[in-house]
Amino acid sequence: VLPNPSNVLTNSQVLGRTSPTLMDLTAALATGLVGAIAIARKDVGDVLPGVAIAISLVPPLAVVGVCLGSGSPSLAVGAFVLFASNVVAMIITATGVFVAAGYARDAGILKTSRRRAYLVLAALLIVVAIPMVGNSLSSLWARQIGSAAQQWLADTPGAEVTDVTWQGSTATIDVLGPETLPPLEELEASIDALIPWNPDVQIVHTVGTRIA
Repeated sequence: VLPNPSNVLTNSQVLGRTSPTLMDLTAALATGLVGAIAIARKDVGDVLPGVAIAISLVPPLAVVGVCLGSGSPSLAVGAFVLFASNVVAMIITATGVFVAAGYARDAGILKTSRRRAYLVLAALLIVVAIPMVGNSLSSLWARQIGSAAQQWLADTPGAEVTDVTWQGSTATIDVLGPETLPPLEELEASIDALIPWNPDVQIVHTVGTRIA
């Protein structure tokens, strides 16, 4: 309803939650472990589980709303994957802690019910992990492509790689440098040696130099 004077999608805190990786899943598992232990122990304050939930669930869910409101459903899907992975990770770690503490035995939960619950959690973990694995590989490949591009420009004074983005099977490399760059075939050959397939490489060349 209110006008948006700035593009919130350029905010690093928003963009950082739209492409979750396996590192985010590891952090969610650690957060869920801390929260579950805090709930299971009476000598730990009740505030800690709430803080753990707040920092893991509220920010990505807020980013989902921000991206939808800004007309970027694809980014909203990425943020929702982070939210869902955090939920699943916290449930898994909490389940492990409570089972180890004997709550399942005290509650009289049948083994068949527990086995069914474990299978559902495992299936959910696989579902949310698949896009996170893809994002992790994309991030790794982007770093490798950036290193290869920097070596490609090593003999060109004043040239540098400013950014590398990955979209589908296309790698876009932003280069700031003089008007003449080395042959693109050299870069493509080095990238083909790094990536399992032959990705499309695009160079966005900005003529100029950085002024310190």
